[in-house]
Amino acid sequence: MSQIRQTRLTEEEWANLRVLVLGPYMARQGQLFLQYFGELLDTPPQGERRVVYFDGEDLGQAFDRLGTTMLDAEASHAIFDDHNRLHRDVLADATTGYLKKLSGSA
Repeated sequence: MSQIRQTRLTEEEWANLRVLVLGPYMARQGQLFLQYFGELLDTPPQGERRVVYFDGEDLGQAFDRLGTTMLDAEASHAIFDDHNRLHRDVLADATTGYLKKLSGSA
């Protein structure tokens, strides 16, 4: 990967690089490829979505998932000025407030 980065990609291309990892159902925390590409791209397992995991072997479906992830990030940035907002449940903030109120901690 270091050689590809140095010889084939501009800094802008590297900054926009996304990695699609295919594997068995439910990636395990600390899975080799997720750790490797997370470190290489300096991105956390949750958040920036530069490393996308697909559980299965269907490459077409895997690319669909990658496309959806990228589209969500762009739409989220355009609407909310936050690349990660659409990766969260729409009612997440309201649910957090409701559960705090329900438990009496709010």
